[in-house]
Amino acid sequence: MFKKWIKYGIFGLLFVILLSGCSNSSKNGQNNSSKEITVMVPDWGAPSKSMLKDFEKESGVKANVQPTSWDDIKSKVSIASNGKQAPADVIEVDWSWVGEFEKANWLEKVDVSKNDIKDMPSLSTFKVDGNYYAVPYSNGVRMLYANKKMLSEAGVDQMPSDWSSLDKDMKALKDKDVVKYPLQFPLRAEENATTTFLTYAYLRNGIIFNKDNTLNKASALDTFKFIENGVKSGYIDPNSVSTDGMDTYNGLNNAKGAFLIGPSSFTVSTNNKKTSKVVGQIQPIKVTSDKGASSKSVAFTEAVGISKFSKNKKAAAKFVKWYSSAKVQKQLNKNLNNIPTRTSVLQQLVDDKSIKNGEVLVDSNKVVGMPFPNGVPQNYSKISSAIFNTVNKVGRQKLTAQQATDYLAKEINKIVKE
Repeated sequence: MFKKWIKYGIFGLLFVILLSGCSNSSKNGQNNSSKEITVMVPDWGAPSKSMLKDFEKESGVKANVQPTSWDDIKSKVSIASNGKQAPADVIEVDWSWVGEFEKANWLEKVDVSKNDIKDMPSLSTFKVDGNYYAVPYSNGVRMLYANKKMLSEAGVDQMPSDWSSLDKDMKALKDKDVVKYPLQFPLRAEENATTTFLTYAYLRNGIIFNKDNTLNKASALDTFKFIENGVKSGYIDPNSVSTDGMDTYNGLNNAKGAFLIGPSSFTVSTNNKKTSKVVGQIQPIKVTSDKGASSKSVAFTEAVGISKFSKNKKAAAKFVKWYSSAKVQKQLNKNLNNIPTRTSVLQQLVDDKSIKNGEVLVDSNKVVGMPFPNGVPQNYSKISSAIFNTVNKVGRQKLTAQQATDYLAKEINKIVKE
């Protein structure tokens, strides 16, 4: 009997030790997980190893960055989140996704300070019902770029000051045979056609969607007329209907066009010998309005947020704060040519000549507006699809400006009512 009790005692002791081990393992696992996070951002936004070591030293959190193709991120987030799993603790949040992600309850709220709000005007893009859901790290403010050398060859000695003078300059460039198609305007049925349409409509007319999210037909008609005239007059390359949007943008760097309203990244890329044939020839200016420089600008920015399903939210919040800080934005510019979203950092980089001709960028960043009066809608992808398909049809001259406006208004109103 005694031996039997000893036997049971040994088994009991082993069981307690085993439970204790499991408990400690689980506990240690939780501790480790709280000090180690995953980050899913595009490869062009991934911090260097030395930056991540600095972050770990400062915060006590190890960040495992998973550089992921931008095209794949949204599907990975959707699949994991629908299964109530975190695709990563910190995730990329493109401006166009925030409405959909927030509505689906896939994003945790993030804390931002008054100084953050003032210094990063594009934060407003990621604000829903008074709360912020992501912090922008990569600037996408739109500006007008003009090729000074081409304009000079056409006998134009001043930058366009309004839409009317822009039209005259394009005619001069055509008449003098300086460049075949003066304006780079993406017309292929894809996202770049949508963002370009929104930019032109919003900056030309100050509005593109009404307060009830329906299409403002007057603004849309004006913009479609601009596109229609551009194609018929030979200002816009008709082959743009089938050209990749980024390739159309890059036509500025390849001397295929004299004007582009495009992303802030061209402030840097046009002066890089590796990416530009027109180094020193491009002058960025504020987008025009009918009465001189526009008082508004538009930014289509990239941001980072925290997965609702993360088990390491506090550690993830530390990373978001660090990643969007002034110090790190400056480092990302140096390492990756990333354009900062903080006005204060842009000003520093312009002052120390890291960004040439950047004053316009600083001024444009201060007046970033929001084309969507009620924030980015949850069904933006459907709206975008309706817009770029209509723009493409105008580019192919299958719809007149009036027909395009009537068609798009009907499509968007239908989407809004869903």
